[in-house]
Amino acid sequence: MKTFDEVFVDKTKYGVKIQTSEYGKSGTHIIVDQGQSQIAGYTDREDGLFKEIPAIVFGDHTRVIKYVNESFFLGADGLKVLRSKDENANYKYLYYALKNAKIPDTGYNRHFKWLKKIQIEYPDSNKQAKIVKILDEASYIISKKKAEIQALDNLIKARFVEMFGTLHDNENGFEVVTIEDVCSLIKMVRIKHLNILKTKKMDLSFYLRRM
Repeated sequence: MKTFDEVFVDKTKYGVKIQTSEYGKSGTHIIVDQGQSQIAGYTDREDGLFKEIPAIVFGDHTRVIKYVNESFFLGADGLKVLRSKDENANYKYLYYALKNAKIPDTGYNRHFKWLKKIQIEYPDSNKQAKIVKILDEASYIISKKKAEIQALDNLIKARFVEMFGTLHDNENGFEVVTIEDVCSLIKMVRIKHLNILKTKKMDLSFYLRRM
């Protein structure tokens, strides 16, 4: 077992931050920020490129952890760039170890102070490699299953539109009703714009598109 400070060094100050307004849809180098997407954008800028890779990045506000294995620029604020003090470190193992760390969610606050308090299981290099192989395979399967679910979801939506049309047309001449025509109030809840919903006529496809 090792402490955070025994394993990592904060390299954030050696990277150059790119403002959100400067993110490009294409470019020579990637931009990594604290958002959910692995790559936030691209840039053709060269000065300030962070080349000490692989590296692990941590979203100070979002608690998002990413493994980055190509040179990159830092996106906006709230990003921490971590490198290992061990020259022969298995960064994929360190990535999974941090992903497994219990970091409390304190809202849109700084969370790096909590990350620095964790302790990391640090087995020998052979065991680390075996753990990485297992978790890589599991991650691959999960990503494929997510892609499959998304494809099926898109298929369902496409079939619905094919059968019933869209919100903007009513090719089959279906009856259009209000919510009050087909629903009964069984529990009092707060619904924003309820009066609008009660009077607005809409076809069934509207409800599916809201799901």
